[in-house]
Amino acid sequence: MSIKFAPVYLLTLSFLVCQPAKADELSDLRVQLDKMAKKIQEIELSNKINKKNQKSSADYIVRDSVFEEKLSERIQKIELENNELKITSKNSVKSGSMPGSFLIPGTDTSLKIYGYVKVDGIYSSRAPGGDASASYASSNFLAVPLKGTPIYKQGSEFAATARESRFGIDTQTVLPKGKIGTRIEADFYGSGSNFHLRKAYIDYVIGNHEFLFGQQGTIFADGSSTDDSETLDFGGITGTPGGRVPMVRYAYQFSPVVKFMIALEEPDTTYKDTSVFVSNLASEPYNYSLKALDSSSGNTVERMPDAIIHLKLGDEKAHISFRGLVTQQSYDDTVYKKRIWGYGVAHSGHYTFSNNDNIAYDVIYGNALDGWMDAGIGAILDTTTDPQKKNFFLQNNLGIAASYKHMWTNSLRSTLGLGMLRTYNKGIMKSLQVNRFVRDLHINLVESPVKNLDVGMEYAVGERHVEKARQIPGLTTISDVGVTHRFQISAKYSF
Repeated sequence: MSIKFAPVYLLTLSFLVCQPAKADELSDLRVQLDKMAKKIQEIELSNKINKKNQKSSADYIVRDSVFEEKLSERIQKIELENNELKITSKNSVKSGSMPGSFLIPGTDTSLKIYGYVKVDGIYSSRAPGGDASASYASSNFLAVPLKGTPIYKQGSEFAATARESRFGIDTQTVLPKGKIGTRIEADFYGSGSNFHLRKAYIDYVIGNHEFLFGQQGTIFADGSSTDDSETLDFGGITGTPGGRVPMVRYAYQFSPVVKFMIALEEPDTTYKDTSVFVSNLASEPYNYSLKALDSSSGNTVERMPDAIIHLKLGDEKAHISFRGLVTQQSYDDTVYKKRIWGYGVAHSGHYTFSNNDNIAYDVIYGNALDGWMDAGIGAILDTTTDPQKKNFFLQNNLGIAASYKHMWTNSLRSTLGLGMLRTYNKGIMKSLQVNRFVRDLHINLVESPVKNLDVGMEYAVGERHVEKARQIPGLTTISDVGVTHRFQISAKYSF
């Protein structure tokens, strides 16, 4: 029955009820009427509910359609931005795992280029070692000419050089466990200002363990004491340890303030033959010094690496270190053969104050230290005492160095350095014109007007004493002392 015709049926039923009828028929009609009215109410209620649901469903469909449309637009926008980021990321340089490094595209390796350009002007009151040494930025105080010699009388000399300029490349790859790095570093201190290898090594760190393979600074040096003092003189302070050699090194960091290192380093016997001189005595009798000989002479055969241990206690602000080495020095000309065990011990310290001033010191003692200490003396081959015999032996050396750095301002500072080397000559060496005592002093003033740029000036004085000056007939008496004063100006830009 259609809902819209419900009033007509109700009127009809009402009419029928109002007509005369029997009592039972009237009762039945009323029951039917009640049922029909109730049914109509149920139908109308159901119709209202359906209409409402139909409207809600239509609204939901509309809203859902709008949401899907907006969501689709958002997804397309995100995909477009992601593609742009991929293109940009592919063509851009990312920062690497080391400060100042960048990630090589397509790899997990970071690369850093570093170095500096340094130009020096040097004036010496007496040119150590003669004219040739003036072109070097490094002092050579162990070859200061003795008073009374013609070289000493030649007087002062000025030279300029950029040979100290340096270039290096570092890489680092972060692994699931640890990291591995490499370094290649060179300067222009090779023969004829050729590019000269300083360092080339692989460094692998995992947890507290570190393994190094290649050419690096010897661990007999502290690395952050007087050998790291800021002197314009590339040679640094006399008596400080140093040297770079191929090695295998292991280090263990027990704690942030305790580090132990052990290394097997390339052996190198450097000796002086008492019958071999730097120059021809017939033409230059005043230039009396023994020539340093090594494996290139063909008479040294090294069979064992040098062994060195190093214990460092402290951190960057303050630390002390203890080192020891064992080396085998050898001579072999197929007729005369001899091998000698040499040793060395060293101690150093460094302390940085709250205003960034710092002090440092080094004390070194041992024999055969030519390869590990500035101006150190190595082995001696005596061929003059008895022409029928040879004697190969070592001599003890003592080195003491100290430095103090003062910060006048945040960019202006000065370093004072003092160094000394004492050689305990023995046998025939006590009667020759060989070094017995060398000492020096450095003081400078360095300013950094802008970041990475250092300009400065430095005064240094070097003095050497020999065992016995060789007296040459017809020449003025030669002293056993030589002194030179050195003035240096430098400009250095680091990158």
